[in-house]
Amino acid sequence: MGSNALNLTQGNILKHIRAIAVPAIIGSIFQTLYNLTDTFWAGQLSSSSLAATGLVFPLFLIAMSISQAIAGGTMVLVSNAIGAKQEKKAAHYQEQAFSLGVVFGTILAVFTWYIVQTFFSAQNVSGQVLGDAIAYARAIGVGFPFMVVQAALGVALMSRGDTKFMRNVMILNAFINVGLDPLLMYGWNIAGIVIIPRMGVAGIGLATSFVQVLGTILLLRKVYKERYFVPKTLKSLIPIYKTSHEIFKYGLPSFVQLALVGLGLGVVNYFLYNLNGPNATAAYTVGLRIEQFALVPTMGLNIALSALVGQNNGARRIDRIRESFRLCLLLALALLGLMILVRIFAHFILIPFTRDAEVIMIAKQYLTFAVFIFYAYQLMFQASGLLQGLKRPLIPIIMVSVRQLVFPFIFIPIFAYALDWGYLGVFTSVACSAWITAIVLFVFARKKLLAREIECKQEPPTEPDIPPTPQKINSSIISKPALSPATSTKKKV
Repeated sequence: MGSNALNLTQGNILKHIRAIAVPAIIGSIFQTLYNLTDTFWAGQLSSSSLAATGLVFPLFLIAMSISQAIAGGTMVLVSNAIGAKQEKKAAHYQEQAFSLGVVFGTILAVFTWYIVQTFFSAQNVSGQVLGDAIAYARAIGVGFPFMVVQAALGVALMSRGDTKFMRNVMILNAFINVGLDPLLMYGWNIAGIVIIPRMGVAGIGLATSFVQVLGTILLLRKVYKERYFVPKTLKSLIPIYKTSHEIFKYGLPSFVQLALVGLGLGVVNYFLYNLNGPNATAAYTVGLRIEQFALVPTMGLNIALSALVGQNNGARRIDRIRESFRLCLLLALALLGLMILVRIFAHFILIPFTRDAEVIMIAKQYLTFAVFIFYAYQLMFQASGLLQGLKRPLIPIIMVSVRQLVFPFIFIPIFAYALDWGYLGVFTSVACSAWITAIVLFVFARKKLLAREIECKQEPPTEPDIPPTPQKINSSIISKPALSPATSTKKKV
């Protein structure tokens, strides 16, 4: 294990949560800030550009779901292997994750370039909004291969409890993005000579792609230095079906959750755009970004819980898994105050993004709903993380599928159309879907944790893959191979 790795099967759990979550939260804050920076600069261009970034976001989430499928599945396998002291197996999973990242990231980039026009036209998007959405989507698509590879490599650090380096990379990316967004958006001229052409909303997307490239280079250098990713031959990087299947099996919950969130946001954007036009979509885009910022600490807790559950599940320390889950839920409850503060000061927070009075009004109404949804997200994230760490991915898959693909088509027609609440009906549908999903996942998480405890009492102990020491090997056996009967007789003669 590297110099920054943590043994999460021993020691104070709260200290481990703090050691993992705090750097992850700081890094996520800066990652969210550069997403907010994109939203801010899009708002400076026009409401149509702001709406375009919101329409592209579901597609971005679908692409990110591939990243999280590879990273999530690898996280489960690597952390469990580390907990069981099987370092060779952990290294194998890491090599395969890198290869899958290269393959699927490239496929995503090519697919995005050709699908975007059909994707947005199907949502009845037209005019300037359509042009901005296509330009922005193709620009961020350039960075998809690096985004997927970066997520795959990050597992090498996070599965060992090291989130500090990722934090530093995200901070650096945020500062670069602050300067790069306006530079590429407005262009750069010197004495009438165009150094960088004006790219508009596409420039914002290219800035995002650039920081993905930079982050991947820095992360690759780090994991190689720590000896977490040192492939011995090119053959070891060729994707193996059995290992790939195993990674995607355990990464399926992450894939389904993000992909369906992307599809669900597409459904919400469709209804908002067709009910109230670009302004409702723009308002939801801004409100959603601000809500995500308030949810950043939850992401840090989720990373901490995933690492703790993975290692302790491999080590069969169910008592530590239970305590980790309880502490993360209590800490998440304390974060509700942050969302309340966001709503209280919502008007002042929204003004930098847009001066459109209607957009601000709708965004404030969404943030009111966000306060009531906030802890439902906490329950969903932590329960899903627990179930995934226990290698029980089916329940989160089912519930996220129902939440994103079934509930909207039940609740939106009732609240938005039958009761004629318009966009408020869409927001009400989001709240109802979140709370029903959260309660069901929480109940099943507790049930599966109890079942795992019973399993651990019945299973034989796992042998670590540590080779025998030289002292235990009989050197005479190694140096003197056995003689065949014929050879033995010849020597006697």
